[in-house]
Amino acid sequence: MRIGVFGNTNNYPLLLTLALRRLGHEAVLVVNRTEPLHRPEAKYPELAKGYPNWILDCSMISEDEFVAATPRIDPVLNFLGTGSDGLVLNDLGPSLHEFFALPAVAFLTGSDATYYAEPSTTAVRHAGWDPRFAQTIAGRRSIERWDAFIARQRAGIAAAKKVAAPFRGLVPQIDRVLSGLGVDDARRDYFYLADTGNPPTRPDKSNPRLRIVNGARLNWKRPLPAGFSSQDHKGTDVLIEGFAAFIASGADAELVCFRKGLHVAETEQLAESLGVLSRIEWRNDMPLTEFYALLTQADIVCDQFGDSFPGMVAMDAMAMGLPVVANFQPEVMGPHFADPIAAFHARTPQEVAAHFTTLAQSPRVRIDAGRAARHFARTHLSPIAAARRCAGYLAA
Repeated sequence: MRIGVFGNTNNYPLLLTLALRRLGHEAVLVVNRTEPLHRPEAKYPELAKGYPNWILDCSMISEDEFVAATPRIDPVLNFLGTGSDGLVLNDLGPSLHEFFALPAVAFLTGSDATYYAEPSTTAVRHAGWDPRFAQTIAGRRSIERWDAFIARQRAGIAAAKKVAAPFRGLVPQIDRVLSGLGVDDARRDYFYLADTGNPPTRPDKSNPRLRIVNGARLNWKRPLPAGFSSQDHKGTDVLIEGFAAFIASGADAELVCFRKGLHVAETEQLAESLGVLSRIEWRNDMPLTEFYALLTQADIVCDQFGDSFPGMVAMDAMAMGLPVVANFQPEVMGPHFADPIAAFHARTPQEVAAHFTTLAQSPRVRIDAGRAARHFARTHLSPIAAARRCAGYLAA
C-alpha cells in the first residue's frame, strides 16, 4: 500500500513511517513544523543534508495557510494523497481529511485533540485582542477561519477508521473530545512507541556520583495557562522534593535538569529552598542526538510525576536499557500490557526518594532494572507492531 503520513510530532510519526516502510509499504511523510523536536534531522543528523524523496518538508508554509486551506497547501495534498491507499494524520492533519476520498487513521499525540479539535481554542487565541479589532472585518474573518478549521479537524477525527490516542483515562480532555465526536473505545488504539532500534547503553558507568537525568519540561505550578492540558503538567516539584529527601538521607547524587518549560525559575527557587540547588546540573535545550548521548551516561532517568504520563524520554530510555522512575499511572496503563511495566512508578516525593535509594544500592541493581526495561520496550512498544496494526486498519 501507499500510505501518506502528515505531521511529525516528537518524531513519533517518523518512527511509524519507517516501520511501515520496513514492512514493505510505500509510506511517505509530510513534515510541517520548524521546531527541532519535530524534525527528522533531530533524530537522524544525516538528514540535515537533505531529505529522501519520501519525506516532504512543508514547514515553510505557515499554520495560517493550513487553517484557511489556501491554494498554497495544494502541493502538500498532492504529495500526501496522489496514488495513496490510506492516510495517517497527525498534528493539524485531520483537518485535511475532507480533501481526500481515502480511509485514514488519526494519530493523536496531544494538541491535535486538546488544541486543534477543541472549540474553545478560538477564544483562547483571541483572548488578548482589543475588543474593537474583534469587531472589524479582519477580526471577524480570523475568528470564522479558526472556527471552520477546528470544525474540519473535528470532522477529520470523527471520520477516521481508527483513532490512535492515549489510553482512556490518561488525558481526560482527549477522552472528552473523542466522546463528543462519537469515537468509542472500539475505534480507539494507542501507538505507544519507543525507538527499539537504539542500542543498549554500556552497563559499566563510571560516574563519580549517581547521575539522574530528568528529561521532562519544568511545568508544575497550577493552574497551567489557558490552552494547556493535563499532558503539560509534569510534577517537577515532586521530583525536586524527592531528590532532596534522597540527598538528606546521605546519598551522593546529581540531578540533570533542562531549562525548558513554564517554571524554570520556580524550580530553581524550590531547589534552593530545599538545599539541593548545588546538586543540580542545568542544561539548555539541545539537539536530540546530544540528548540521547547524555542519556547514555545516566544511571537513572526520570520523566514526569504529575498529571501527565511518560512519553518519549521514558520510552526511549527504557529501550536503551536504563532504569526509569516516573508516574506511569499503572491503574490506567497496567491492564493494557500482558506484563508489569518494567519501571519504577512514583507519585509522591517519598516514593521518588525510595526508588532512588533502591537503585543506588549497586550497579548490578541498575543493570538488572535496565535490562528488564529494555525487554519490556522491545516486547510492548515496538513501532513494527504498531505499523502492522495501522496498515491493517487502512486495508480493512
